[in-house]
Parts: sequence; structure tokens; C-alpha cells
Amino acid sequence: MTKLSKILKVNPREIWAHEAHDFTKWLAIDENIALLSEELQIQFENVSVESSAGRYFVDIVADVAENSGKAIIENQLDITNHKHLGQLIT
Repeated sequence: MTKLSKILKVNPREIWAHEAHDFTKWLAIDENIALLSEELQIQFENVSVESSAGRYFVDIVADVAENSGKAIIENQLDITNHKHLGQLIT
């Protein structure tokens, strides 16, 4: 028999105080990036965190197994802003 549970809303900052030091490193752990890979249906390999990209840093960079491409993951715990998008495009 399946037991149901109640979903609780939490403030992400209560779990991950710092985006780069806490959340990015947590997301890049093998089991967590595997869950993201499964959800997106993209197989990530050779995952690295806080990689240099010129004068900016990319939160997560990974190889995409299916097409030998790259995936860039820019995570954000706060409200989306133009700075993150602009850095990603640059």
C-alpha cells in the first residue's frame, strides 16, 4: 500500500544559505545531477562546478553524452534577474 505524504513549502535559503557554496555543490552531487538528467532526459557527464568562463564563472558545466555538446546550468535561488541571463548569454 502506498502512503501519501503532505508537501511542505520551505524557503530554499533555509536549506542552502549560499547559492554557489551550498546549492551548486549539492546539485552537482552524482545522485542529484542524475535526477536532473532523468527529468530533462539529457545524460550529463564530466560535471564540474564554478568553472571559469572569461571574467565570469559558470555554476555547472557538463558534457552531453548524446551529441558530444556542452550543457551550462546557471542556478538561482532568488528571483530571476537580467544579470544572470546576461552572463549566461555572454
